[in-house]
Amino acid sequence: MIHQIKALHSKGNGLSERKIAKQLGISRNTVSKHLNLLETELTEVLSDTDRSKKLDEYRSYIIQRFCRKKTNICVKTAITCFYAAHE
Repeated sequence: MIHQIKALHSKGNGLSERKIAKQLGISRNTVSKHLNLLETELTEVLSDTDRSKKLDEYRSYIIQRFCRKKTNICVKTAITCFYAAHE
């Protein structure tokens, strides 16, 4: 999500915070918060592997469902997409 916001804003030459929020379906305050993060803070937030996610307790179930369907999609990619859709 953070990378999408930064890409859409593109250092002031892209979309406004209001338009980014509308396009991504999130709060304008969230957009503002992510745009104001310094690179060091951004790296710290993204590298924190100890943070818990709402869907962590369902991780094994998600993997099991994808494996049962025998889809061609990579399980890691599927989980990443699943978490991104539910942030």
